[in-house]
Formats: sequence, structure tokens, C-alpha cells
Amino acid sequence: MSTRISPRRLFTVLTVMCLTAWVTGSTQASIIDVNHGNFGGSAPGATVTQSISVGAGADMLIVMTSDELGGLTGNAMTVTYGGKAMNLAVGNLTNSAIWYLDLSTPGISGTNVVVDMSGYGTRNGFAAGWVSIDGNLGLNQAIALHNTGTSASQSNTVNLVTTVETFNVVNFNGNNTNRAITVNSPNPTVIYTDNNIGSAEGAAAYKGSVAAGTHTYQWTLSGLTPPAADYRRIDAAAFEVITIPEPATLVVGLVGLGMALYRRRFA
Repeated sequence: MSTRISPRRLFTVLTVMCLTAWVTGSTQASIIDVNHGNFGGSAPGATVTQSISVGAGADMLIVMTSDELGGLTGNAMTVTYGGKAMNLAVGNLTNSAIWYLDLSTPGISGTNVVVDMSGYGTRNGFAAGWVSIDGNLGLNQAIALHNTGTSASQSNTVNLVTTVETFNVVNFNGNNTNRAITVNSPNPTVIYTDNNIGSAEGAAAYKGSVAAGTHTYQWTLSGLTPPAADYRRIDAAAFEVITIPEPATLVVGLVGLGMALYRRRFA
């Protein structure tokens, strides 16, 4: 006597088998920094071009832009590396943004980061920090954006929630009041602080091998207690190592499913 399996149950069984094969073969790797630096620091022109060295073994480049832009009449800000467009992780562009690019992207040529702000009529300040990272990647693994966070209005802190080990970056932007900048807990590596980038102040930092949880990053402008309008915006982004299932994994799942159905039908 044969037993009919509904399409819904068939789909469920197939999904469970494929995910089991994928998870069983994956490992969580720690992401480490390779190189970092910064550029800018004044009122910019229409574009800012900076040659950087991402370093041997780097899998991803992350760029954090802090600026004061306004009067958009053309295209919004874009950032490229080696001629390839970087992806926007989080940000409002006119004050703060975090960008990233997988360095295995085909067609990367050269070492220039180009920030195009030509679409804005007002460009009163600009600075950028960057960090290249290595995920110690295994077969079929890649670094991917895990989550992002943005500060509340007039706040000097941002929360970033993660569910796996991550590499976290933080970008800070404030009004230029020429106050000394301190990047506080949880003691990340500071890429730069600059209290005079045209009409803005900026800073960028990162922290690797961060355990899952809720992480609060903070900066202080000397003598200024929040809430205060001079604390404009903080953006944060977390990156993780993921495993991409290869076609063979799906084949294994299908074969296993076929065998299970065969046994159930003819047992």
C-alpha cells in the first residue's frame, strides 16, 4: 500500500535536509583587521580621491564617511574602490555613512577610493576612515553584512545588536564646535578623530571578534552633555562570515529525499 506525501510536507522535508547539510558543514570564523587609515579633513571639492593599501589577504573593504552636505541637485553621494561601486550599509549620506565592498568582486582595478559628492550644492566638510578585513575564509565562505544601528536624535551613543560573532565598525558625526573628541566604551580601535573637518567633526572606529549581544558605542565632545544638537549622528555596522551552500549540497538533499520516499512507498 502506497502512502501519498503532500507537497507541503515534501517541501518541508527537502528544506530541513538541505539546511542540515549546510549548517553541519559550516564553521564560524573570526574576522580580523588587515589595514586601516583615514583621509579628508576639510571642506571637499566635488570628488575626493585617495589611494589606499588594503593589504594582502583582505577580503572586504569598509569605508566610513563623515561630512556636511546639502542642497542636493544631482546624484546622491557614491563611493567606489578600484572603479567598482561600494554598497551602502547604513547612513543618511549628508552626515554619515558606512560603505563596504567584497574584494573578490570581478573588475576591481587600481587602489583608489573615489567619493563623489558632485550632486550637492553645499559641501562644508568631509573626512573618511577605512579598514580592510580578513575573514579567514574557508571553502564557499564570504563576509556579509549582519546588522546595522543608528543613534537616536541628539544622542552620543548607538546600539548594535548581533546574534553571532562579528566585526563591528562605528562612524561618528557632529557639528564643528572645536571640542575635543573621545571615543569611549567598549574601547574599540580608533581609526581617527578630527574636530575640524570644515563645518563638522568626525571619528571612526572598529572592534573585531565581538561576541553576540547588544553592544553600545559612545563618543564624547568635550563638555557637551546629551541630548544636544551638536551630536548629529552615529552609524554602526556588524559583519559576519557566512557559508554559501554549493550545488552539491542541494544534490545531496534531493538524493536523500528520494531514498526516503522510496523506502516509505515500498516498505
